[in-house]
Amino acid sequence: LYAPSNIMAITVRPNRTELSIAQGTNTLVNRTQNSYSVSSSTVANQSYQWNVPANIGTIVSVQGTTNITLLAARDAAMGNINVTSYNSQCTAASGFNATPLAVNVYNTPPLLPANYSTRSYNSNTSLTLGWDASTDNGSVVAYKVYYKPVDNSAAFKSVSTSTTSVKIDGLTEGKSYTFVLNSLDDQGMYSNGRTDESLNTTQGATLVDYIDKTAPPAPFNLMATEVTGSKIALVWNEPLDNVKTTAYEITMNSTVVEANYTRTMYVANISTTPNNFTIKAKDARGNVSVASLPLRVKKVDSFVIDTATGNVGIGVNPPTHKLDVDGNVKVRGNIYACPLSITGCGDTISRVQFESKRIQFFNPKFATANGG
Repeated sequence: LYAPSNIMAITVRPNRTELSIAQGTNTLVNRTQNSYSVSSSTVANQSYQWNVPANIGTIVSVQGTTNITLLAARDAAMGNINVTSYNSQCTAASGFNATPLAVNVYNTPPLLPANYSTRSYNSNTSLTLGWDASTDNGSVVAYKVYYKPVDNSAAFKSVSTSTTSVKIDGLTEGKSYTFVLNSLDDQGMYSNGRTDESLNTTQGATLVDYIDKTAPPAPFNLMATEVTGSKIALVWNEPLDNVKTTAYEITMNSTVVEANYTRTMYVANISTTPNNFTIKAKDARGNVSVASLPLRVKKVDSFVIDTATGNVGIGVNPPTHKLDVDGNVKVRGNIYACPLSITGCGDTISRVQFESKRIQFFNPKFATANGG
């Protein structure tokens, strides 16, 4: 009875050159989960017992008495395949085992690249994606990115690169795209474990992004409401951005008081001196609009009655006239005065406006400081 000899392994992966290995050598047998065959020399009237470590693979089938087919372990490492021969009386051959075949099986796909993100927005139709270099137990030779609009308005396109970044052109501004990245090793395996591209659009490092280089329009209809003491509520209309307005920059007297305000109403503390407000709109990409039309407001003091003189003041304390108002007065009814005297502050009267169906004067007198 003779011990088996000349154990050899032959790859059976499709589209690959078959590889025969002499016993006792370390060699790259397989990089995928495909099967490979191991055989021994044929000796009559013998049977064989194969010993295949789990870290190399598992026996899939036995062909005759001298050949087996193995399925490589997914993370197979170096190990020895042994075979023992027996005669018809089940007596082991002298020496028991043939010289083991030392097999180093690599079948781990390259890792997905880390830190996959958009690195720059180049123009209204172009962006650059980047990532960290992928690792593999062999070597990574390429990266492939597949992309299409999230709304499925177009089919997947792809672009390949041997570096860790890629520029993608021809995109539509404001439209969201899905970008799927896979690395490829020197044995033709993608990081999703496939040797073909059938899963490359669904299994890989994935991000969704869009290009937006256009600033939103300025907010409009800026106005003040609910003035109470020293507080004023500003409200405005949200401008229509090509994607979406996400925040506002509020300026009071040339000082930014809110850099990233997210509502369309803002309550501010104001003083009795004029306060000028403007609003700018921002979108998610940091594009900033021009300023809105300014709004000028100031604090109005409480209604005051001077008990010593009987004068009434609005915004003035103490009042020096029977009705002393700091600001505009709007009359929605009749004013009866006999005589009626309107005196300008300085040399002119800027405007006198009456909203009534009838204006009636009894001995009217209009005078300015120079007697006009």
